[in-house]
Amino acid sequence: MVQLIKRGAVLFSALGVGFLFIGSIGVLVDALSRSFLNAPIQGATEMFKLVVIVSISALIPHSLIERQHIAIEFLGTALGHRGRHILAAVSSVLVLATFVALFWQLIGHTMELQSGGETTMVLQLSLAPWWWVVVAIIAFSAVCQAVVAWETVFDKRLSASPGVRS
Repeated sequence: MVQLIKRGAVLFSALGVGFLFIGSIGVLVDALSRSFLNAPIQGATEMFKLVVIVSISALIPHSLIERQHIAIEFLGTALGHRGRHILAAVSSVLVLATFVALFWQLIGHTMELQSGGETTMVLQLSLAPWWWVVVAIIAFSAVCQAVVAWETVFDKRLSASPGVRS
């Protein structure tokens, strides 16, 4: 199951980068069209904003599952093995709680967008579908962080050995 979650995180990341690349090409075409043809592409900016929202959120699961985040370890070093393990476990659970809270808040935000019929200004695209994708990705991010928290809390190597797992 963990391997499936890790593969999903890699897939989301690849899709996020690909989606961002396609959005960047759209911005480039819009800029060239503005510069050389004096004809901007209508709605290109608002489309790119939606693409960025989805793309950036799609990168989160992989960074969580691979633990590619900033860690400040001076306090853990001062506390020794056991203290470092407890600190890592508590911080993993707090990050999980943060993603669960973010998921909850995004559901409310997206429901408001949907019930209000919010759209983009120029293209009149509904905002809710884009945000539902973000909600789903953040939910998956919480699952990824739950795996990390589980592994951290129950990792015998962290509590038994002097080294910190990277």
